[in-house]
Amino acid sequence: MADTPKQIQVSGMNGVAVVCFNDLNRCDCDSESVFQLGEELLAVADQKEWTSVILDFEDKDFIPAAIVEAPLVRLHKRLGGNLRMCNVPPMAMEQFWMNRLATLFHIDKTREEALAAAMKGR
Repeated sequence: MADTPKQIQVSGMNGVAVVCFNDLNRCDCDSESVFQLGEELLAVADQKEWTSVILDFEDKDFIPAAIVEAPLVRLHKRLGGNLRMCNVPPMAMEQFWMNRLATLFHIDKTREEALAAAMKGR
């Protein structure tokens, strides 16, 4: 897995980790990439420097929401609810609503809104 390119990029802003995805198109149920994505996200959660984590989907055209739901739920639990998402495309939002995850996750329209809410929640 050391040779596998990272699926996420993490930047920090005032103690909040902002996670962007490199290529969600590579995630499919038959590949190791879903496992790798989950492990990378959990590694961010395990870093004690972050008070909150924001996943910025950057309005990507394609997010395999049904496939990445399990890692997102695990991340949400690991962070004790200090997870926010933003710029989630409409098709992924529909999937989250169908699976009742939209009520579990904190979802903001923009990164700015997510940052403001994360900092306010400290």
